[in-house]
Amino acid sequence: MLFVWFNWTGTSSAGISHAAVITKVSGSNIYVTQHSHTRINEPIWKVTDALSWQAALTCPCGPPSPPNSDEVDAMRRLLTTGPVALLACVFLAGCSTKGPHLPDYVVLSKHVTHGVRWQLDAYLSDDGLCLTVDDPRGPEVSGDWSSGGCGFDSSPSGGYWSGGQEPGDENGFVVYGPLPDNATAIRVASHTVVKTIPFPRGSGLPTARYWFVIEPPGWPSKADGTLLSAPQPLDKQGKNVTFKKF
Repeated sequence: MLFVWFNWTGTSSAGISHAAVITKVSGSNIYVTQHSHTRINEPIWKVTDALSWQAALTCPCGPPSPPNSDEVDAMRRLLTTGPVALLACVFLAGCSTKGPHLPDYVVLSKHVTHGVRWQLDAYLSDDGLCLTVDDPRGPEVSGDWSSGGCGFDSSPSGGYWSGGQEPGDENGFVVYGPLPDNATAIRVASHTVVKTIPFPRGSGLPTARYWFVIEPPGWPSKADGTLLSAPQPLDKQGKNVTFKKF
């Protein structure tokens, strides 16, 4: 998996304020995806009528020089071969590939959107617990809308939840993540609380729960309230629960 980051202070890592995963290479431009579901496949260098990552993060030193053709070819090869291709697809990317065999996975839920069948899967890897949105063939075969994450934590390149495009609806989103076992609900908007679901017992997955929200176009409505920048897990009494590393 290839990462890029924006550093406000030059060489000091303390100045890194934004990080993203390279999910696409087109011509001499690189496209990245951040954890936020509003930052998907944004070009590093400006593209007409498109929000660019560079434009959102203005640097006083001016725009960086585009990579040369050899560098672009190398990145494209990394994104389309072997295990890197699989990870890039799974982590909020957009590609179709078959990667190496993954550990046995558990199907958490199945859905159909505008005739497109998809499912939410979970499995354990060397990077920790993984949650992925896949087609019915599972996480080994990723579609153009596949998304997911592994090792949910508070690190700059990670996060406690993941998400991406809702399969079958290019304007919809799905957001999901694992939670401690005492988090029976999670508030995702000021007026919207979603019940969580325990991982199947005996499946080999952690004794924990997960949450899953489908956000249709135009969500949230006035009735849903204001979208929270960080969802808030809740226990049975409605008290706040702290996210847990998985």
